[in-house]
Amino acid sequence: MSSSNELIAIVEISKNSRLKYEINKDTGRLYLDRIVSGACVYPHNYGYIEETLDGDGDALDVMVVSQEALHPGVEVPVRILGALRMIDGGERDTKLIGVISVDARYNSLKTFKDLPTGMANEIVDFFNNYKKLDNKEVVTNGFVEDLVEISKIIQDAKKLYLESCGKK
Repeated sequence: MSSSNELIAIVEISKNSRLKYEINKDTGRLYLDRIVSGACVYPHNYGYIEETLDGDGDALDVMVVSQEALHPGVEVPVRILGALRMIDGGERDTKLIGVISVDARYNSLKTFKDLPTGMANEIVDFFNNYKKLDNKEVVTNGFVEDLVEISKIIQDAKKLYLESCGKK
């Protein structure tokens, strides 16, 4: 990737889906974890960044803004625009927000503020509400737009991953 805010994401959940897939850490295969309750659907493709770990013990999550629904398991080049700080079940669960970096329609988008207001609000509202019907508490703790701070979040997650593998 050409810059520190460009990464490869692995799609787990397609845009407009209620099917919550996870990667089985033992087999590497997708499995259906649950179906999101109510009318709540993922407003954009959702996945993770390989070889990273966040405070919840899982890879860094990423919502990939796209007009297209991508298939689960697909690798997609993503330019990170921001990060939503969240606490889920008492653990840090950062949500990176990005766009497909090879889609010319998103060339002008560099930070989360560049997204259309309705789209930005839709993403934040989704994360504030997607677990409510399951009686699970999620707390959003603000948005990170500074690219240096976002880069640090990503580097820290890569370091945590290496440490978990016994590497430094």
